[in-house]
Amino acid sequence: MKKRLELDDTDLRILEALDQMGAKVSTRELAKELGMNDRTIRYRLKKLRERKILYPACVQTHERKIGLGETIILLDAVIGLENRLEELVNKIDCFYWHCHTIGQYNGFMIHAVYPITAPSSCEQILKEIKKKGLINKYYMFDLVDYEVKKMDFSRYDLSSGWKFDWKEWYKDINKTMKSKVKSPLNLDLQPHMIDFDIKDVQIMRFLLENPEGTMKELASDLSLSETQVSKRMKRLEKSGLIKGIRPVVRSLYDELFISLFIEVDRKPDQIITCFYKLPFKMGFAVESPMKLRLGIAIGANEFDPFMQGFDLMRPYLSSYFIQIQYKFKQSQAQFHYDNFNPETKRWELPIAKYIQTVKDFKI
Repeated sequence: MKKRLELDDTDLRILEALDQMGAKVSTRELAKELGMNDRTIRYRLKKLRERKILYPACVQTHERKIGLGETIILLDAVIGLENRLEELVNKIDCFYWHCHTIGQYNGFMIHAVYPITAPSSCEQILKEIKKKGLINKYYMFDLVDYEVKKMDFSRYDLSSGWKFDWKEWYKDINKTMKSKVKSPLNLDLQPHMIDFDIKDVQIMRFLLENPEGTMKELASDLSLSETQVSKRMKRLEKSGLIKGIRPVVRSLYDELFISLFIEVDRKPDQIITCFYKLPFKMGFAVESPMKLRLGIAIGANEFDPFMQGFDLMRPYLSSYFIQIQYKFKQSQAQFHYDNFNPETKRWELPIAKYIQTVKDFKI
């Protein structure tokens, strides 16, 4: 059982405001929103960071707009070779994040990048890993766009936990599936490349390494004026390349991390709407209008009632499976920004090198 966090209602209000207003919000703006003074806000934020409840912010990006695709990979590891497989995964830089997973695929879940101009890159690597005898099978989900739904703090009580009526959700599912609704997600299913240069790439790398860095620090790092950097930042945000900078908050409750991969047979907007009404923090990723992945940090006690609601949606799906995630590795997303060639304006990830690494790997 997770040790109860030392929080009070004021801390919770601050965390909720941060989540709603974004990580770059000033203490003055927070104080005004919450009806508190600046000094109290600064003190509370300092203590939340010291107690490792509030972590450095996270930048949300959409690299497909600058020519980098992203895929979610599931590896079913050969029993007894899991440690060797993870050792190999760590040697392949384009596999920039991974965690352990169990479910239909028992092994690892990986986030990987590849040049849009070479869409089969990741699969070439996976085929070599399979030939090597380290995995039984693999699954690939090409991430076209994504959106993160915030946690509904109003439904959570520090002393008693979640205040959510599951029976009402079941009724709402039946009602929603029979109605005409529009998906609450604002996704770009046909993202177009934007005009960018090496300075934009350097901005993105800086933000991933220093999400709470100042405009002055960024300007100094790029040898640009703050005005020039500000204009570029606004353009990148407007284009959707920078989707936002969000705070990272330690879990407030015992939670289970799951990924639900589904292919919808009919009524995708209704399916998404039903999930969206849950109070938990969730990430929606789409490959196509009918194929999506839902990542959810669900309360351990809520898993059973969640699945009962999911049962009501299964008749509208053509296929689905669930993966449980654990043992997360820190993201190394900034590394692939080193592979941009400013002269050709192309991403030159060393795919041939990665394939050779697999071939040379000793089991």
